[in-house]
Amino acid sequence: MGTYSLDYGDKESGGKLTSFIDRDVNPNANYLDKCGECTNMIVSFMHEVTPYSIASTIKGGSLGKGTAVKGKSDLDILFVVNDIKSIEDLMKKLKQIKHELHNALCCGSFSSVNGPLSQEEKKRRRQLKKNKPFKVSNIRRTPFTVSFTMTLPNGTSMPVDLIIVPNLPKSGPHGKFSREDLTNIYQQMKAHPEQRDYFAKCVSPLQVSFVKDVPEKVKRAIRLTKYWAKTNKHKLPSYAIELLAIKTYEDFNRPEPGGITEKKIVNAIFTQLKDCKNIKIEWNTNYNLDDYERPDGPYIMDPANPYHNLFRPKTEKYWINRNESESVILSEPDISRIESDAAIALESMH
Repeated sequence: MGTYSLDYGDKESGGKLTSFIDRDVNPNANYLDKCGECTNMIVSFMHEVTPYSIASTIKGGSLGKGTAVKGKSDLDILFVVNDIKSIEDLMKKLKQIKHELHNALCCGSFSSVNGPLSQEEKKRRRQLKKNKPFKVSNIRRTPFTVSFTMTLPNGTSMPVDLIIVPNLPKSGPHGKFSREDLTNIYQQMKAHPEQRDYFAKCVSPLQVSFVKDVPEKVKRAIRLTKYWAKTNKHKLPSYAIELLAIKTYEDFNRPEPGGITEKKIVNAIFTQLKDCKNIKIEWNTNYNLDDYERPDGPYIMDPANPYHNLFRPKTEKYWINRNESESVILSEPDISRIESDAAIALESMH
């Protein structure tokens, strides 16, 4: 594959886009099995060592959505904690919890949150540390996560982000947020800008469900576009690509799998990316953008969060960590390079 193009084979001699996706882009069963093994080990370990009551664990990111690119995806795991019932509570406790997570990963156990440990508990924690089934390296704390690389005894390595979220009230079916719950959350975000990033983690399961159930043909187009973006080191977020592909599919009136080709979807995606300074994408699935702050273009609005524009992920107005914001905001040169490279990729497909 060329640096900027989508040169997936000699088209005259039978090179096919589908073959390229299968060979170089889609995660194979072995890769997915390794990801599953890493997930199970982390979840099991956290349940063993944490003094907190974990309501549920949610696999987020591209692996949770089913859009992972082979060898280019991280593992995001959300832990919904019963002991934290509000954003205010999370804001007070998150720093300490991240510290304890760091200790647990380095030392094999959490520090005590309920007074001195008994001798029996100390012995149990020593055993956990001794028998921890994976190694941890490159551990660091971000404003909302603990990130590290885990390595299994068989040599499998996987970048991991652990995210703690509160167990906010949910009145919808199957323990999910109802429309009323979400309206309350969005009104809180509107009234308290300093809380928006905290709430953003709480609604991330909505991002997973929005993407997870799209047809596999759309996911294959998503993975190919992600592969192109990662290969060319574009700052375009993976979630932005997912949403752009979904909107493209909707613009084709959601055809049945046999009614549209992957190439047609990918062509339409790159056609938009070559003019991405004019992209304006939104949904009214969970909110009406007119009730919040409609951004200037370009924008791809997160259907789970009325304050999350994937083209301008953060603004100084409510960004908590300024240094991190500088690395994720798409500048004008970034957008121009995306447009130029997308035009080359599009040309190479014809």
